[in-house]
Amino acid sequence: PPPDLKHFESPYEWTRQYKGVMTGVSCIATLFAPFAASCYSPGAAQMESEWHVSQVATLAGITTFTSGFAIGLMFLAPFSEIYGRKPVFIATAIHFTVCQVCCAVTRLYSGMLVARFFCGIGGSTFSTMVGGLMADIYHARYRNAPMAPFFWAALFGTGLGPLVFLVFFRETRGPVILREKARRLNQWHE
Repeated sequence: PPPDLKHFESPYEWTRQYKGVMTGVSCIATLFAPFAASCYSPGAAQMESEWHVSQVATLAGITTFTSGFAIGLMFLAPFSEIYGRKPVFIATAIHFTVCQVCCAVTRLYSGMLVARFFCGIGGSTFSTMVGGLMADIYHARYRNAPMAPFFWAALFGTGLGPLVFLVFFRETRGPVILREKARRLNQWHE
């Protein structure tokens, strides 16, 4: 029997629903890189006190992330043109997730900087290659509508990081908690 070539059809021929799923998943993945870049800064005060470093040194984590982001896309985007987008997306998604976990568990300032750099490398692919994915699955005349959520995700993620952080964050610094507790008790006694 002849080989089954159904899996090798042109992405332009995919169903509208499947293209929508691909677009949605890609946009959600795109949201994570700017989110990861921006949610770092609201926790800077806690990192300063834990590692006994200056604010400038703490915020170097943002610089290392963006440096990794810039370097990563220069090397990883060409791989997607040679080997395809899927293996690059899968490898960098795993890489990004592992590096995010490393950021969460590291107890060293240097460990945070290294993890942030490699996290930037992993996050760079979605923000840069999803535009190419859209060109692969949509004809030029139908590309405007799916590109809108992609750009929205890339831009909105930066503001979403601190916003989510502010909603879910609780103070962790002991002296600050005690000071707030004393202030509330003093207000109650007055």
